[in-house]
Amino acid sequence: MANPETILQNKILARHGARPNVRLWRNETAGAWVGKYLGRTPDGNVLIGSASHINAGLAVGSADIIGIKDGRFVAIEVKMPGKNPTKQQKAFIDTVSAMGGIAGVARSIADSDRILGDPKGE
Repeated sequence: MANPETILQNKILARHGARPNVRLWRNETAGAWVGKYLGRTPDGNVLIGSASHINAGLAVGSADIIGIKDGRFVAIEVKMPGKNPTKQQKAFIDTVSAMGGIAGVARSIADSDRILGDPKGE
């Protein structure tokens, strides 16, 4: 069964992503270890020599959904009710807002409408 946060993200993308003045994308971020493959331990773990950690995706703390609305950058951090963004996520949202972008935290479809405007009103 899908994660409730992922379900909400998909609903927001479906509701707002097809609007003629809006383009939205799911922003995946991750971290991984890379290096020389040395083999496996008896319990199945991978051994990596000269390992380095890399981050993938837009940036640490970047929003779950990014996009463009009417030429302005969009950043929506999706959280379930009762959950709060991390310091890095809050800083990303605040930076986008301060620089003229459209940004916020959505815990519901109504929140996404508040951030992007009600698609029925256009």
